Amino acid sequence: MKFSITSVSSYCKQQESRLLDLQLRGKVALVTAASKGLGKATVRQFARENAKIAICARSELIAKTAAEIESATGTEVLSLRADVTSQEDIK
Repeated sequence: MKFSITSVSSYCKQQESRLLDLQLRGKVALVTAASKGLGKATVRQFARENAKIAICARSELIAKTAAEIESATGTEVLSLRADVTSQEDIK
């Protein structure tokens, strides 16, 4: 049996939601540094688990990230541009 990269990738995407069950349905999650990388991946998983999500990052990409995740998962994401090391930003 031969497997193509496309078929393996498609299979992995189908199975992805079954791999983790963090029991976050209805719980609130705040994810910092969420505009890219591990933060963004974390938000995606939390959204798949139907958590209520707020995200923040210093990057201007944060609003775009929220829109992408909302579109992909149907979960509403509150986004804030903020630097959590800045006392003024976290008031």
